[in-house]
Amino acid sequence: DKGKCELAMEVLENMKVLTIEPDMIAYSTAVSACILNGESLQAAKMLERIKQYNYGTGPDIFVYRAAIHSCTKHGDWEEAMRFLEALKRDGILFEALKNDRIGPALAVYNTVLSSLVKYGRWEQTLKILVEMNNSGLKPNNLTVRYARLACEKSGMFSHSWAKVKVLL
Repeated sequence: DKGKCELAMEVLENMKVLTIEPDMIAYSTAVSACILNGESLQAAKMLERIKQYNYGTGPDIFVYRAAIHSCTKHGDWEEAMRFLEALKRDGILFEALKNDRIGPALAVYNTVLSSLVKYGRWEQTLKILVEMNNSGLKPNNLTVRYARLACEKSGMFSHSWAKVKVLL
């Protein structure tokens, strides 16, 4: 019995055999299927495989955002942070900011912040806000909402919010 992740990878392989180039929607769907099936390690391997075999143009910011969003839905804030690190390491986030693709970059950061809310991870929220400020990315209303919620859930609202709000 094949898992959803294995089936998703098989679909991508079959597309190549049929000379159909997988697009970012296909990649996003496949990566999300892995994460939502509890196979985030497979999702990470899939991203590496996409880069290695140079399927089409490789994973873009939208594929990574889909992965991060799936981590959020799956309740795995640590994996969401790892995908954010990969996005930065691969230069994709920098490229988006360099080319004035502020919306997708902000959406990635807000998606990571939403994963931190559930567990009141205000320290990681603070780190994300510092990164955003350092890159010149201005927080929007959703960013502020997630930052405040993370502080509220931390159980140390006054302390955490005092440190976070100066970055907003």
